[in-house]
Amino acid sequence: MKTNYMGDLGSELPDKMENKKHFGNLMHILAQSVSGLAAKGVNQGKTDEMIWIQKRSSDYQKWFKMTKERLGFEDKGVHSLTSLIKRFKKQGLIEGYIVYSYDDSKGGAYTEREDIDSSLNVATTLAGIRNAILLEENVEVIGRRLGLKRLFDARGKTMDWCYDNVLGELNRNALLTVDPKVGYNRAVAIANRCACVYGINDITAKFSEWLNPPSPVFGWNCGGEAEQTGLVTEYGHFQTATNWALNLPLLSADSENAELRRIKAVEPSDINYNDNRRPAAFIMSDGDNLQWITGKFCMDRRYWANPYHGGFPMGWTICPGHLSQLCPAAFNYLSDTQPKNSGLMEYGGGYYYPDLFAKKRENRLKYLEMHAERISHYLNRTGIKVFSFICKDVDSPEALEAYSLYAKKLKGIYGMIAVQYYPYNGGDGEIFWYKNSEGTEIPVITATHSIWNNARWEGGGTPAKIARLINEDSTDTGFSIVSSHAWSKFNKIPDNDQEAENVPKEASKKQLKNAESGLTPVKWCVDRLNHKDVHVVTPEELIWRVRMEKRPEQTEEVINRLQKKYSER
Repeated sequence: MKTNYMGDLGSELPDKMENKKHFGNLMHILAQSVSGLAAKGVNQGKTDEMIWIQKRSSDYQKWFKMTKERLGFEDKGVHSLTSLIKRFKKQGLIEGYIVYSYDDSKGGAYTEREDIDSSLNVATTLAGIRNAILLEENVEVIGRRLGLKRLFDARGKTMDWCYDNVLGELNRNALLTVDPKVGYNRAVAIANRCACVYGINDITAKFSEWLNPPSPVFGWNCGGEAEQTGLVTEYGHFQTATNWALNLPLLSADSENAELRRIKAVEPSDINYNDNRRPAAFIMSDGDNLQWITGKFCMDRRYWANPYHGGFPMGWTICPGHLSQLCPAAFNYLSDTQPKNSGLMEYGGGYYYPDLFAKKRENRLKYLEMHAERISHYLNRTGIKVFSFICKDVDSPEALEAYSLYAKKLKGIYGMIAVQYYPYNGGDGEIFWYKNSEGTEIPVITATHSIWNNARWEGGGTPAKIARLINEDSTDTGFSIVSSHAWSKFNKIPDNDQEAENVPKEASKKQLKNAESGLTPVKWCVDRLNHKDVHVVTPEELIWRVRMEKRPEQTEEVINRLQKKYSER
């Protein structure tokens, strides 16, 4: 059943309401709680009805249609929140409500702020335990008029209270980091009885330590990206970057039984290894960001829907393991629309740093191995053959330990690509070799260059600069792997002035509007290459070329083995 969550509840409001400007957000939070309790009821076999929260988005409309076809459910139309609350109360799924106070601290969502009111996170944490909907204090009248009982008053409470009083009733296999100003993902937390925390602080660390490693962290946190990701990484967990994702309970329903359309991989025997030009592969960053892949990636003309997509070989980092679990529709769409010369790779199996993974636990490699085995399962389900990831330090002893473990545990991969957090090309094209489970050496290749606006490090910069460096073979590796920063904006220029392509850090709105990001700047770089000396290929093909050059005998043996395997099918 669908809801646009505004419905007829406006008539229930008191004449004087302090937070009228936040009414839409308060109703979204209420809708999330109803959706979460419905999903919990489905998990427990108490109902077969779920909620779809309406969103004007071509992506989400597509995912709804594809999910409906996959599950074969009946669309019962749009319902007001009032009717849904009455319906699920009658089914015994809603037993009452929890009241909270809205966070009015100064600053935008997902920022570090002073005096944050975390009572909504307390209320959300308790809602799945108490079977309660969420009502802000100014709209508590809605609960009373619907005959609901106040089950708990979360005002003035913090997550320390939850840690001290209800820890044993919570799910130890997932966590939600969510700004108290935001409603998104609360349905996921309620359906699965997850704790909700926010901030890089002691309580987030306490819940991260309590969580069973390795576990997913839904949502997003505030503060520096490396700091917040490092915090959960060090306890053996991984970010999902789902902070603006919507309707995950329905999109993920029965996902383990979903039929996945496997990604098209390069056939190594089809590669012309006599082409002696230097191979160059381009890779779009940030594909571990699930809310982006499900929300604005697939239909966005800057990225997957770019008119240049398919016009030249391109590599895309995505999160196939997470998509196959949380939104199989989006994964299948990518598979269905994948051009022949586009290569897709798993980006980490979540956002974390392998070299820091579980460093605060005893025997950290035990937990990394557990995570790698899960990743391997989804690589096999999706057909992905290249594993890429971000390390804090790509040649540290801890990173090398992780590479060795991945090589043994990730069955069937062709190779790996390692990107450094800062700069992306911190490995300068260094190659590490490790034996897989069959005793064959496979490469871990580090990025050589990065397309990044206003970069001032060696090997990083504008499309014009990177094209010049590739043409000059500046790394002297004989190949190039270029990680292109998905969010960097550049100016289109008629010549090769590598500085003029940079968009100023203090750019005006007009300058930003006229600038380009995503695939188009990569196209500018490709167009400037000397194609007599440089051959643009997918990351998969580059890996096979490196294997053939550095390990020719064993690579030919592997290719023959693969050909025989395919011919026997």
